Amino acid sequence: NQTIMATDNKYDRQLRLWGTNGQKALSECCIVLINATACGTETLKNLVLPGIGRFHIIDDAMMKPKPTPQSSGSGSGSGSS
Repeated sequence: NQTIMATDNKYDRQLRLWGTNGQKALSECCIVLINATACGTETLKNLVLPGIGRFHIIDDAMMKPKPTPQSSGSGSGSGSS
């Protein structure tokens, strides 16, 4: 007879890895990401998932508006001839 143990704590793996003190320290930390590159945002995601407390993103890159398709109103949707 094997008993399957379930937990309601979503941070159960981390708690088993570094204990309650480590998880508490993680949840109380604040991360600042400067220049949101693909690598930086992936790293931030990997810190958010185990439960960091807060984060801020500082990036001075200008966002370019994405062009929206012009609707002709005919309902064809292709817009090409």
